[in-house]
Amino acid sequence: MSWSLGLETSSSQTNLCLRSSAGACHEKLIAQSDSHTESLSLNVDALIAEAGIKPSDVAHVVVAGGPGSFTGLRIGFSFAKGLALSLKCPLSSVSSLAAAAAEFSSEFPLLCSFRDARRDEVFWEVFSASDSVVTSIEPAVILPLAQIPERRAALAARFSIGTEKVALVSSDDFREQGLSVRKPSHGALQLLRLSEIEENKQKSSFSLSRLLELQPTYLRAVAAKTIAERAILPG
Repeated sequence: MSWSLGLETSSSQTNLCLRSSAGACHEKLIAQSDSHTESLSLNVDALIAEAGIKPSDVAHVVVAGGPGSFTGLRIGFSFAKGLALSLKCPLSSVSSLAAAAAEFSSEFPLLCSFRDARRDEVFWEVFSASDSVVTSIEPAVILPLAQIPERRAALAARFSIGTEKVALVSSDDFREQGLSVRKPSHGALQLLRLSEIEENKQKSSFSLSRLLELQPTYLRAVAAKTIAERAILPG
């Protein structure tokens, strides 16, 4: 029996999931206050022990691809790449916004998935849902936070449905801004589920070149730069 490991480190809470080919599932939710750097490997070890398996039983690693926390994405990708390389198993990346939306895909026909991007902005993407599968209908963008109610109303009008059927999904808290959001708590499990859908289209195997090329989604180009590279940017 093989196992897949999901790593969601791009949100306000780290979420880990081990899922077997037989459907057994073990999840762990860790508060953001725990440092990704210090706790990620320890929590993965604890989850593997809880499942009663060996690290070598992990046959596939799936990491949240962003957009989201820049630091969390870098740490998640670094850890995932190191683990996949040591196990010689395939590594996949799935959109963080898609995974969050997928958790509520059986409840709403339209889902606005977003994350705090600072500067009174959010990383925003719109998905339609059918048969518990989400499909992006508006590409991920950086959106002013103040425009969310307007965008939600426009989507409801466009698809001739009530605004209550257009879900706002976010792992961040926006109550101070007057927004009521659905907060996902099984992000890593949804990463695995969405990855399985993609893998059914094209079976993946370990590839060193693919592993090295795989990078997070940064909607702000400067976020992909190192500190040294940012120092020489114009302006």
